[in-house]
Amino acid sequence: MRRCRRWAFLLTGNEPDPKQQSGDKVYSFYVKIAGGWRMTLYVCACATFVFGVNFPSVWLQKWTNYNADHPNQEIGYYLGVYAVLASIAIIGCSLADSVFNLFVIPRTSRRLHELLLTATMRAPTSFLTSTDAGVTLNRFSQDLELIDHDLPTSLDQTIVQLLSTIMSAVILFIGSGYVAIAIPLCIVVIVAIQMFYLRTSRQLRILDIEAKAPLFSQFLETLRGISSIWAFGWTSHYVESVYDSLNVSQKPYYQL
Repeated sequence: MRRCRRWAFLLTGNEPDPKQQSGDKVYSFYVKIAGGWRMTLYVCACATFVFGVNFPSVWLQKWTNYNADHPNQEIGYYLGVYAVLASIAIIGCSLADSVFNLFVIPRTSRRLHELLLTATMRAPTSFLTSTDAGVTLNRFSQDLELIDHDLPTSLDQTIVQLLSTIMSAVILFIGSGYVAIAIPLCIVVIVAIQMFYLRTSRQLRILDIEAKAPLFSQFLETLRGISSIWAFGWTSHYVESVYDSLNVSQKPYYQL
């Protein structure tokens, strides 16, 4: 019921101020829907993949230093370890993609769609009579499209890049301690940029979703009265009206 009430806020349009929303709650809610053990297994697989991709550079450096003192010795040993690292990267990548695409994405998509549908079916009559049909339809199209496509892709890239950054920082710290002094400063700059970007992008994303609601409403109205539009010769007028609504709906998207 608590989840349904969260979706009910979206349905009724009584959304809190984006500046006051906490991204951690959104992410924790998504992880809870996906399942803790699934996300844990996925993150571990990503960490394995990142280790297999980044650590060979360290091993190659060690091999180069050893070969300088002992030319053409222990080649089989170093090549074998290099092959093992490549195998670890392949296994980690395959496992991460399998878990994410076969377990996480289908479960979250199905469950979030179920929550939205439940909230809609349990909505009071006052909501159904006061809310435009295009707003509700937009929730099942635009919102779920973001959940099914954009959100999983962004989450996958974020986790992999975050782990890669951590691994690269560790390698950099091991190889050159003086250069690693700049890492805290880089973290501060990245956090500052993130705080600014997340606030603006979240507001623009909400505007993008809301701007498409009138367009869906116009589609529904056109379908209902298509015979009257043809009978009275209003086709050109409705086409121009749809073009205007389409242009307005695309403005927030190009500002993201």
